[in-house]
Amino acid sequence: MQTPENLAGKTESPETIINLASRRKQDTDTAKESMKKSSIPKEADVLAIGIDLGGSHLGIGLMDPNGEIHDHEEIQIDNMAPPEVTLKIVADNVERIKGKHGNICGVGIGLPGNHDSDKGICRFSPNFPKWHNVEVTPFLSKACSLPFFMLNDVRVATLGELHYGAGKGVKNLVMIAIGTGIGGGVVVNGKLIIGREEGAGEIGHITIDPNGPLCNCGNFGCLEAFASGPVISAKGAEAIIRKRPTRLREKIQSLEEINPKVIAEAAHEGDVVALQILEEAGKAIGIGIASLAVTLNPEQFILGGGVALAGEPLFAPIRKEVNRRLHILPAEAVSIVPASLGTRAGFIGAATYAFLQCGIPIP
Repeated sequence: MQTPENLAGKTESPETIINLASRRKQDTDTAKESMKKSSIPKEADVLAIGIDLGGSHLGIGLMDPNGEIHDHEEIQIDNMAPPEVTLKIVADNVERIKGKHGNICGVGIGLPGNHDSDKGICRFSPNFPKWHNVEVTPFLSKACSLPFFMLNDVRVATLGELHYGAGKGVKNLVMIAIGTGIGGGVVVNGKLIIGREEGAGEIGHITIDPNGPLCNCGNFGCLEAFASGPVISAKGAEAIIRKRPTRLREKIQSLEEINPKVIAEAAHEGDVVALQILEEAGKAIGIGIASLAVTLNPEQFILGGGVALAGEPLFAPIRKEVNRRLHILPAEAVSIVPASLGTRAGFIGAATYAFLQCGIPIP
């Protein structure tokens, strides 16, 4: 390789020698910068961990911004265990994934209850009776040396459906998750609405009938008191106790086995009692949707959770009630669809939340 010293013995002018040396330095600096940039992972190569922390299970998955899942596991947990025991299980599983994969930008957690997400504190969780003002993300960030981000479980599921599920391409939507309770998430102009106390989306506690039954929250006539899984199950058990003619009796060995899935199966077989139970729940949900439609004017309502798996025996009365009550807006403009991510919505949404918090674009 020629150097300025080699060139000095030739006939080139001093200006030429200086220019050549300067150019080679620039080339070297450019090469170093190129090597430096190549060591930075591309956004498409970045991964995020999503955690769905339920009452009896921990769902954990690793995902890229395109929605491809690289690792996934479901683990049974004890909701009555001390918080530090459960958080240690979470940390161990994050470390397991870290040991197999690199380029992890952060970890999202979906947790039922009310939180101060900025501080990473779970104020309380109905699924974990011993959790009161638990420092969730500070504990986990220290244990795993990764940034952790926490949000209500249905809110993160809403993000999952928005970016990778039934709501992909939709700018304004409402998700309603119908299970043991009824939760929700609200998206306006492509952004998830959190609210001052992170309570935006508590759709289960809008009043359907002020003279209705007492809800677990202390109010009377909440949507949750009409259409949640336990309420539907109780109506099925009551029908059997009252000896109403129904196939539900043939499907169970004891009343404890009655659940929304059994009732949905009977409804699909044409059982009149089961159809009536789902019709009553659907009517209440329809009233709620009609009210939300004129309040938020979304393009789409996404229904998820175990109860929504009942399908048309539930969706048909919902649409019927919305059509009956919605006059200011065209009812046909309100799309009511089932969620598409199933049981994976929780950890997919939590990973999505981690990407957004880390500033990683989602296609």
